Amino acid sequence: MGSGIVNPLLKEGFEVMLWDINDAAIEKGVASVRETFAYPIKKKKMTPADLDDLIKNKLTTTTALKDLKDVDLVIEAVLEDMKIKMDIWKQLEVICRPAAIFATNT
Repeated sequence: MGSGIVNPLLKEGFEVMLWDINDAAIEKGVASVRETFAYPIKKKKMTPADLDDLIKNKLTTTTALKDLKDVDLVIEAVLEDMKIKMDIWKQLEVICRPAAIFATNT
């Protein structure tokens, strides 16, 4: 679900940070982002080079929650497991700055 949230934000030009639990999950998320943009590329609304630039310049990936310390908005999209969600929220409350907005897709 996370990449489904990332895509429209990237499309609108926002800088996005995609966090996941490990590098394999990050790679899967980035692959999903690329798949979503295959249609605009097919329709000649963007080029593969445009997509590469978008990912290079607007998408940051990380497996470290501490890297989210300066973000303005956190949209949580982890597994539907309340214990996991609560654990991540507790960590983010300490990591993120007070003005950060927290949202969930649940």
